[in-house]
Amino acid sequence: MFEIFKKGFEKALHTIRGHNKITESNIHDAVKEIRKALINADVNYKIAKDLTEQIKNEALGVNVLTSLHPEQVFTKIVYDKLVEIMSCGENKITYSTTPKTIILLVGLQGAGKTTLAAKMAKYCKNIDKKKPLLVACDIYRPAAIEQLTILAENNGLDIFKLENENNIVKIIQEALKYSKENNNNVIIIDTAGRQTLDGNMMQELENIKTNFHIDETILVLDSMIGQISLSIAKEFNECIPISGFALTKMDGDTQGGVALSVTTLTHKPIKFISTGEKIDDIEFFYADRIANRILGKGDVVTLVEKIEQQFAKEESNDYIKNLQKGRINYNDILMIQEKINNMGGLMKIFDFIPGFNKIDDTQKQAGSQKIAKMKIVINSMTPKERKDLCRFDLNRKMRIAKGCGMMIKDVEEVISTYDRIKNMIGKINNNTISSLLFNK
Repeated sequence: MFEIFKKGFEKALHTIRGHNKITESNIHDAVKEIRKALINADVNYKIAKDLTEQIKNEALGVNVLTSLHPEQVFTKIVYDKLVEIMSCGENKITYSTTPKTIILLVGLQGAGKTTLAAKMAKYCKNIDKKKPLLVACDIYRPAAIEQLTILAENNGLDIFKLENENNIVKIIQEALKYSKENNNNVIIIDTAGRQTLDGNMMQELENIKTNFHIDETILVLDSMIGQISLSIAKEFNECIPISGFALTKMDGDTQGGVALSVTTLTHKPIKFISTGEKIDDIEFFYADRIANRILGKGDVVTLVEKIEQQFAKEESNDYIKNLQKGRINYNDILMIQEKINNMGGLMKIFDFIPGFNKIDDTQKQAGSQKIAKMKIVINSMTPKERKDLCRFDLNRKMRIAKGCGMMIKDVEEVISTYDRIKNMIGKINNNTISSLLFNK
């Protein structure tokens, strides 16, 4: 995410690094690199120009303290400006004080509304402790209702649908009746999209807003379509005022410029970003955390939150007790790997760790491959061996290697890595483990 801008910012810092003070010359070069990175990341040209002019003027006007390096001052200025342009209005979901909150998802076809609807429902259920109801109102796209039904059933979410009904208003009316009987307090409506904005589409949405009190109208934008999203956002907001955005496909080959542009253009906040295909790959949008990621500073807070979500409370308590006593076996390694995969894999986790923006993709890939190899080797062990109850003599190593199709040296490497992890955990005090893993 935001790889183009990260590289551009690093180039900008390189022009300042080594200087004793900020000058018009080195700031000019640094700002030029940032503007180039913004434009390459699909940020609107005017927005990129205005932002970099503000950065330049503030940098030249600042008094650099003797305790701070110019590089630190410049980074702080860029960070503050990024947070400023991405912080626009209330970006938290406005839950109604009345029994029900109605959230309307709108957008073009292919933006990912249906998947996002299910992700938001699970987020509301697990994080905000609500009881959401998905309402299938995409009656035009083939298999849209079936897709939403499968997502709901696979994730324990409530869903309402009316087969062979083309009256959207009637579907929602019946859904509200059902929600009253089922005690649902959040209604998430998945509406139909079109290939382009058209009168029929807008009229349908206007009918919904006329007949029901909608608490949130969220425009779902495909972050991979670049600056076209700006005109879509502008037209939607003019026709049916929106309360905010949800950006999808932020994990793909996206430049990330949409996140920096839509708030400036519409003065509406980003509420959520979707960062993968899994149901849990959704994040509440925090401008300060995203700014840190853009600048390659990581996002440890979000990483800790993701870890907490992966460990159920009772499971985490048992796991901490084992860690505190240095009790970790090969099964624990497999469990940790499973949690990492549920969080999107090691490559995604790198994005949250400060300093890892300077590690190239080849090194990151090598780390991911090493973890994958550990899993294959451990799965070739017997249950007794995975509990760390055996001495791995040559015969055992040969059998494990043959079972997983690897060399004996690969098995020895996994055993050695496990021993290092176990020894390291044994030396970490209890408070450090708790604070690092579970923010306690």
